[in-house]
Amino acid sequence: MFTATQRTQPILLSTLLISVASVDHQKHTLRALLDTGSQVSFITKQCADRLSLTRRRCTSKISVFSGTPVNVVSGMTTITMPPVNQSELSIPLDVLIVPKITDVTPQETIQATSWPHINQLDLADPTFQTSGQVDILLGADVAPAIFTGDRIAGHRHHPTAFGTVFGWVLMGPAAAMTPKSVTSMLVTSESTLEQSLSKFWELEEPPHIHHLSPDEIHAERIFTCSVKRLASGRFSIALSMKHPRPILGDSRSMAQTQFRYLERRLSQNEELSQQYKEFMRDYLVSQHKEVVPTNQKMTPYCYYIPHHCIMHPESKTTKLRVVFDASAVTTTGQSLNTNLYTGRKLQQDLPRILIRARVHKVLFTADIKQMYRQIKIHSEDRDYLRILWRFEPDEPITEYRLCTVTYGRRLRIKHCEPYNT
Repeated sequence: MFTATQRTQPILLSTLLISVASVDHQKHTLRALLDTGSQVSFITKQCADRLSLTRRRCTSKISVFSGTPVNVVSGMTTITMPPVNQSELSIPLDVLIVPKITDVTPQETIQATSWPHINQLDLADPTFQTSGQVDILLGADVAPAIFTGDRIAGHRHHPTAFGTVFGWVLMGPAAAMTPKSVTSMLVTSESTLEQSLSKFWELEEPPHIHHLSPDEIHAERIFTCSVKRLASGRFSIALSMKHPRPILGDSRSMAQTQFRYLERRLSQNEELSQQYKEFMRDYLVSQHKEVVPTNQKMTPYCYYIPHHCIMHPESKTTKLRVVFDASAVTTTGQSLNTNLYTGRKLQQDLPRILIRARVHKVLFTADIKQMYRQIKIHSEDRDYLRILWRFEPDEPITEYRLCTVTYGRRLRIKHCEPYNT
């Protein structure tokens, strides 16, 4: 075993807190990094989704330090950024949407007790010394409008303060850190042939412990907390939303365009039209969908699912399948699927089923008609399951919302709902 010691001096980058409004005009405090070496400004995709910002197409490519172009831009949006706790000043800015801007800044928490020249300053980021995520990068396109020209310097090993319209930002070297020890250890072991053979057989055994991902853990927690047994004997659950009551943007226009296309297709095939109507009528008679009340139509907390059909003429039981596409994106680039946790796979492995099937002489199989539709969705989540439909072309388009589970894996995949099973 050996130990090596290395000395590093942290460098502070200029960070500041800004206030950005979401689509529903809620203020969100974001951490921005001021970088005059960048020609454009950026925002993370996670932050843009959280604010439900309307995005535009963008074909820009970013050239990194080596000069190699990288195509990571997924769009462009516009934000206005007044300083936190201020309303007089508001700077509009076009930003490119990227998956990630940088790692946490600073990399480690810094002790700033020995910097007397900043003690009385109104800092743009009071948490500058604490490691944190960067949501926005402000480039040279906006930096001239931010700097005021003021400057306060301390010791040469201390950061310099620069005045901005958001307050003072700090940049430069910080005090030397405590020497960090890096420890390395080499261990060798020998095993007998019997032990190696035992490990080989253990590797071939199927795992007995299911390791869940963080998303699967969240999905299980939401299911456990929300599942209810109704007086009818059925179950009721909530949608496994990643964020409570998200605003997904405008989806009705997209769903209406798809519905117009569906009507034209149905008008050219009378048999197909009758089967589709029968499916929708069965949905309504079974109370698996309901009409959206007039006083609840105008709400931002909703999502319209486009639907269409696919045909299987060779099938003896299910010739028509209606597809509810919850992966269709809205004006903000989101979909219902992207805002739901998937949850772990519940189906049994096929080899286990086949092996178990050989144990008994007699084997029975069964199918539950409309199995997922026997599970109800909590009423407060049904507005995210809206669809558009009318039985005749001369009728007005009616807004419905689905009352039951429509998809096998928590609305995560594009699913085909059978007409009759």
